[in-house]
Amino acid sequence: MRSLLLSCRLTCLVGALAVSPADAQTNRLDRQEPELINESNGRMGTCDVLTFTADGKHVLAVGDDKVVRVYDFEDGKLRPAQRSALRWGVWREQRGAIYALALSPDPENKYLAIGGLGTLTSSVAVLDRATGDIVQGITALHPEKGKDYGAVWSVAFNAAGNKVAFGTGDGSVLVWDFKNKKKELLCGRHPPGPKGEGVNTVRLVRFLDDDTLLSVAEDGTFLRSPVGGNTVQQNKPLPVTAEPFTFRQVTASADGKWLAAATHGPAVFVWSVAGGKVRKIDLAKGEFPRCVVFDPAHPDRVAVSVGSLVAGGNFHIEGDHLIRLYDLAGDKAKVTQELPHTFRAEFLAFHPKQNFLAVAGGDNHEVTLWDLDQPKQPVSVLRGAGSCLWGVALSANGEQVAFQDQRDPKSSDPNQRGTGPWRVFDLSLRKWRDAADFKPVEQLATADKWTIEPDGDDPYVWYAVSPKGKKWPLPRFKKLEGMPRCYAFLKAGDKTPTRVLVGHYWGLSLYELTANEGARRTRVFAGHQGEVTALAVSADQSWAVSVANDQSLAAWNLGDVFPSNPVTGAKLADERVAGLRDRLVVKKADVGSPVWEAGLLETDEVVEYAYNARLVPGGPAEWLERLQNVEPGRENYFKVRRGGHPLTAGDR
Repeated sequence: MRSLLLSCRLTCLVGALAVSPADAQTNRLDRQEPELINESNGRMGTCDVLTFTADGKHVLAVGDDKVVRVYDFEDGKLRPAQRSALRWGVWREQRGAIYALALSPDPENKYLAIGGLGTLTSSVAVLDRATGDIVQGITALHPEKGKDYGAVWSVAFNAAGNKVAFGTGDGSVLVWDFKNKKKELLCGRHPPGPKGEGVNTVRLVRFLDDDTLLSVAEDGTFLRSPVGGNTVQQNKPLPVTAEPFTFRQVTASADGKWLAAATHGPAVFVWSVAGGKVRKIDLAKGEFPRCVVFDPAHPDRVAVSVGSLVAGGNFHIEGDHLIRLYDLAGDKAKVTQELPHTFRAEFLAFHPKQNFLAVAGGDNHEVTLWDLDQPKQPVSVLRGAGSCLWGVALSANGEQVAFQDQRDPKSSDPNQRGTGPWRVFDLSLRKWRDAADFKPVEQLATADKWTIEPDGDDPYVWYAVSPKGKKWPLPRFKKLEGMPRCYAFLKAGDKTPTRVLVGHYWGLSLYELTANEGARRTRVFAGHQGEVTALAVSADQSWAVSVANDQSLAAWNLGDVFPSNPVTGAKLADERVAGLRDRLVVKKADVGSPVWEAGLLETDEVVEYAYNARLVPGGPAEWLERLQNVEPGRENYFKVRRGGHPLTAGDR
């Protein structure tokens, strides 16, 4: 169990590190080492792209489950393909999630390009669709800053099929000539996000021709960027940005003449690439679009997945979606069909030649196929062997854990998403138990007069409300962790204040609550590959369990498991070298701790230290002070001297 996501990078001043018994734990850091993965023969995570091949014979889906899932379309139905999953390199937690997919323009779609949050950030790979082999791969690093551009969110092939364009989380647009194994070239950059956050996800990249790229970012700006030049094109605002909407997803029509955007508000925009005509599709109050796609056979038709919130509560909880088809031929967009969908309809794809629509998403990440000529019920609903989990509980003695694998579509309580019977497993006997005798430990929605309250406008913000009514926002990284989903309080103890455990994307966060300092995050627990849907704290408050929509259950130790330091697991000392200078030395790296996973070893000397991507000035004393008060979730970078190498003149 890791109590902190500490993305530490280790560099050595004296060449590569040889693996010896003393260095054995560094193997755990080797991202080439195989990791065990769960294969349920079906989708297990949020879908970010769903598409048919050009011949209409196959459907491909990518997302948080880190694979390209493949289905065959035959006789009007879907079935899993013989090669049902194509893979690239993955690692733990979010490393390996695929956010973008493009097919090469040849009639056979021989290659596919994928991008996302690879084992290294800003990764793109080109795969052979028939064999699954990785043809080429690249990780983009800024040549001057030496850092990545953020996750890849959009990819596209050029008409010749020898280049791949991709857009990243920081607004950068790059081109990679993968056939000639050339380094990627930065072609454009969208403006930084609000308040200088530096996050402005590129939602679409597309080659207008072999010399020009079109890209659209989350903030509604677009670029027409020259390919191969050194000049970054000036940002040009889209005509729709007069409205205060940001873009959740952007797509292009098959002929490349039209673009459509699903916003984070109650609207969809459609506009011509050439400029001029703009069409706004207004949704009903309380509705929002998740995805919009063009019908390649009928350019005037789009499909929109429409979401809404469960009524009756203050928390942001999504209910079942609808899929609406619109005819854009007239002066006003007209609804021609409406299809029901269980939970989220995450992504849509029209068949390129026939009147079918594929939908990814649902209670168990299904892929559903509709015959739009006979829409009374789906013709195919495919899922894997696993189920998403929606409720979790512990027995009073901690020997039994139970979960619910059915979602309550009407619940407005973030801590009561599950319904149906408990499935109970005895941890001591290692076998299933009858649920009739199971009594779950009651979870606390309040403790010591502290409560949780959501922000009325921003669903990503929750407040801890003190006994005197003062609101303290729960600090977190909303771009990485998404919305908070569930919570449970822990009562104050002799040595601990009131605490609250919050579930979100990838894992949990633990906060200490005090009247003077408010909410201070002390731990980040990471291990899920999706949204945590429920959690439960043990009766003695020493550990907790959580379940997620990635079909997994995890257990977490809430105590101080690392004796050297409860957060980092490191014992460090500021030592004086006679006649020379101070130095910061690693005295202990607790096994399994963040510093152990970062690769630090006992006797290592830290010679350079950066915190949250910024060098910490001063020296060992200042570094030690910062490392003793590390905020969970922040990057810590160490440059170390290893193996007792002598000091040089520059060190004195």
